[in-house]
Amino acid sequence: MNKQLKNSIINAKKVSAGEYKLDVKKTYHVSKSNKEHIAYVVKCENYSDIPLELSGAKYDETNILSARVVEDNDQLDTFVSKGSFDIEEINIPAGADRDAFLKKWFKIATKNKTNLLPLLLLPLTACGGAKDVTAPVVAKPVGPVVTEKSTGVWEVGSDNGTIAVSKNTANTEFTFTPTTGTAVDVAISGVNELQIPTCVTVNADSAVVSGKTINGAGTINITNVGTDLDVDLSTITTTNVNATVDSATSIVFGATSHFGDAVVTLTGITSSTADVITFHSSSNVSSATFVVSSGATLGLSLVQAAAISATATITGTGNVVITMPEDTVDNTETALVKIDLEGGSLTFDQGTDDNDILFLKAGSSIDLAGGDLIIDDGIVDFSTNSIIPTNLGSLIMNSGLMMDASVFLNNVSGKISGKGNLILEVSDVDDITALDAKMASYIDSSLDVPTLAVNVGDVSSLNSTQIT
Repeated sequence: MNKQLKNSIINAKKVSAGEYKLDVKKTYHVSKSNKEHIAYVVKCENYSDIPLELSGAKYDETNILSARVVEDNDQLDTFVSKGSFDIEEINIPAGADRDAFLKKWFKIATKNKTNLLPLLLLPLTACGGAKDVTAPVVAKPVGPVVTEKSTGVWEVGSDNGTIAVSKNTANTEFTFTPTTGTAVDVAISGVNELQIPTCVTVNADSAVVSGKTINGAGTINITNVGTDLDVDLSTITTTNVNATVDSATSIVFGATSHFGDAVVTLTGITSSTADVITFHSSSNVSSATFVVSSGATLGLSLVQAAAISATATITGTGNVVITMPEDTVDNTETALVKIDLEGGSLTFDQGTDDNDILFLKAGSSIDLAGGDLIIDDGIVDFSTNSIIPTNLGSLIMNSGLMMDASVFLNNVSGKISGKGNLILEVSDVDDITALDAKMASYIDSSLDVPTLAVNVGDVSSLNSTQIT
């Protein structure tokens, strides 16, 4: 046996054993299929001699290093028809026979004692399960799943439906799995930027995309954000960025967490009202939009709530808790708060000394659609800037609440309770009359009843008897 032939056979065995590597940027997953597909065995001295753009092939999560996928079927047809290489057309069988074929084909191809390396060329349809097995030119696929537009800049395809992006346990490869077509692996080290074009949706876990540069006019849905407390979504700037935090227990996002301009949906049925999703004071939430699902509770500092409310309204069917530390200057705070819940409760929890007053800034809006308003500490003043909270259920006042009497009468449908103070501003006799007629309906004798105080404005017709 001459040296050249010996080396070629050694190389062929290395290919089969997975030791010979060909540099590829993408790897397609060859599908299990109940249909046959046409493929080609090409023999050459060096794989780099083949004038085709080749991608890797993987079957059952194992790289087939002696097989390559040709993404462009027209290019493959032209290459075969030219006859410049020793090419054998073969059928890839369907069903269980496919597994046996892919494991045995190389041994069969190397029985001919030549100095040529065999390479199995697979059309893209063999990866996606196309049904054409009669013509040597296979049907054109729907389009590439992901394409490198320039060095390090990749764009997902627009003809493959929703694409799921994951990564392997070694954190070395992204896998792009389309709704239509076959999965493709790309080395993480070669992806500096991912583009999602218009009308395309990508689904990915937070651990996969956190801190990655992702842009475009499409949509990305990011899941399991609650498992990454230092998540960074600031570099994801697609037109639609949706992030889901699913947690049934209390979690606190870290100081370096950044939610960019994502729409953040909180889910998870908690077992206790004490289970709250909160954020470190340095966490960046100011440009995000928050949606709280039923069973979940969003906890924000007053500063965070005001920052979010400057650009969006907090919505959902869950609960919101807004906290404010003890004020050591003048015991007052003024803040913009925008909350629109569908039956969830809103809690204001201020300094424990109960001497702080929160004035809701003009432009604030609160609509609870029957949810409860809870004041745990301090006083919340709705009256000074004529803020009208709407569709309130019950009022639970463990400290103090200031509200216009007509707002109270028109927007509270439940009971009032607690050991705090309810301070109502009245401006005409009708308010007094309505309070006198309706107040009993707000009281539940089985609950603590707050102290009721009535502040009378400049109403000359009122007298002490009417006030009493």
